[in-house]
Amino acid sequence: MGAGLFAWSFKLEPVGGRKPVAAPAGTGADAGAAEAPVRPAQSARPGRLGRWRERALGSESGGGSALALLAVGAGLVEVATMLPYLAALGLIGTQGPGWPVSGLWVLGYCVVMVAPALLLTAARLVAARLVERPLGRLDAWLTRNAASTTAWVVGIVGFLVARDAIGRLWG
Repeated sequence: MGAGLFAWSFKLEPVGGRKPVAAPAGTGADAGAAEAPVRPAQSARPGRLGRWRERALGSESGGGSALALLAVGAGLVEVATMLPYLAALGLIGTQGPGWPVSGLWVLGYCVVMVAPALLLTAARLVAARLVERPLGRLDAWLTRNAASTTAWVVGIVGFLVARDAIGRLWG
């Protein structure tokens, strides 16, 4: 399993890295000048990820069902990532002080976990014009680097799983 994930990580991104996408016709690029790379969302034929992303953002028809699918996927991921929360609740319940203080600890834990998302959402609502450009640049950077980041994560996870399996077999 680990070796398969590790090998698959090399298939996720070509060996030469990301390839620039030529500017679409009519963008005013000079014939003799080098063509600047275009963000994937601007390319004439976005890939599967780009099309899915556009549907989830509601730019295309069917945005509601794509958004619902995204929410279900996020919920499934959340099930796995809530294990530290459940562990913290178990520790507070078994090792913590009595009821009022334990309740405050859980409340504090929830505030710490939810506060960043609430602050970012409030900043987006209140200062939409101020944060639109930086968020657009961040979106472009994340979109450009998504395949490379995914390949690295899959490769690292594959290596760690393979290393653990080898350690259990011969260790």
